[in-house]
Amino acid sequence: EKKGFPLIRIRNLKEGYSNVYTDEDCDEKFIIANGDLLAGMDGEFKLYIWKGGKSVLNQRACKFQPKDKSIPPFFVYSLLKPHLEYYERVNVGTTVIHLGKSDIDDIKVKRPPVALIKRYGEITNYWFEKYKNNSNSIITLTQLRDTLLPKLMSGEVRVEM
Repeated sequence: EKKGFPLIRIRNLKEGYSNVYTDEDCDEKFIIANGDLLAGMDGEFKLYIWKGGKSVLNQRACKFQPKDKSIPPFFVYSLLKPHLEYYERVNVGTTVIHLGKSDIDDIKVKRPPVALIKRYGEITNYWFEKYKNNSNSIITLTQLRDTLLPKLMSGEVRVEM
């Protein structure tokens, strides 16, 4: 019925959208928007840029955002991605590897001068917005294709030429 908001599970991170919905009330901190940085905390720790619109974050997936809102999102992405990839590579020996809050809290990065971060944002924010807009278009076109193609193939819908 698609009531409520899409529910983001770890398996949804890669494709960037979810077809499972929830109408449960939840804290605002679990509401996700396009462009939010998300990672799974079980199995693999790849960092993804969410593109599935306003959604709700499920357990064992986490959102990364700077405390300082002036820090560009792609700057955070660029800093965190190698740390998460490293953590995924070195965690071996168990059936399913897990990422915990203490692991995330252990990530330390040096903060460059504010002017350099600002300049980085001036360069990357345009491309980050373009990525989000293009991703939204891809999702819309994919859903349209998936809706229309079966109807075209069954003859339910015809195209005049």
